[in-house]
Amino acid sequence: NMYRMKGKNQALCAKCSRPSCIHPSVCRNLDNSHRPLIDLYRKVSAVKGIKKAFIGSGIRYDLFEQDGGAYLREVIRNHVSGRLKVAPEHTEEHVLKLMRKPPFALFERLTADFHRICSQEHLPYQLIPYFISSHPGCTERDMQSLAGKVLGTLHFNLEQVQDLTPTPMTLSSVMFYTGENPYTHEKVYVARSQDEKRRQKAYFFGEKPAMGQPGAGHPARGKETRGKSGPGFRPGRKFTKKG
Repeated sequence: NMYRMKGKNQALCAKCSRPSCIHPSVCRNLDNSHRPLIDLYRKVSAVKGIKKAFIGSGIRYDLFEQDGGAYLREVIRNHVSGRLKVAPEHTEEHVLKLMRKPPFALFERLTADFHRICSQEHLPYQLIPYFISSHPGCTERDMQSLAGKVLGTLHFNLEQVQDLTPTPMTLSSVMFYTGENPYTHEKVYVARSQDEKRRQKAYFFGEKPAMGQPGAGHPARGKETRGKSGPGFRPGRKFTKKG
């Protein structure tokens, strides 16, 4: 949801040395209006033969918190097929900073706004969060905290989960291979062994591997499990944990 977003003053952009327009905070010079995108949605929906234009994932929820909820309401009312997927990716602040992701408090606010709008509009929709284990900087204690907040406090049954897979040309891969933050040169913990990765991933499923013992699960990517209740549940289907 960054369609047609750009700097208000392009001369300032030409001099800017920030690596990101939206991290650690949204730049004051960024025009992050969602009006052009909403207009585009409506143009697509007006095309003859188009019954519905759906958005499955990819929404940056830190970009529309200042528009009074207009964009989120538009998406929920007219462009969700039943499930909206978003990527908070983690809960712990120091890990999120390494990921260049917004604070987890914004996801908690999104969750509340999503369910409030669905209730007002009488829509039985689901919010599906996506999380990553074994990201550089993430320890087993961090995963334990993630499980407590996501599985416990928010009562999600995780479905979209992944163990970090280093890919070329990304900051995460640089930290994975070097073991340090390239901007600060601070050392960063990296879970490298299969045992460490399995132990971290086990927390996605509410498992608590004993210290020094192999963890359950397998570091494969993709859909892993659906629970029997909560925001990630769809009745009338069988649920299994793949590993």
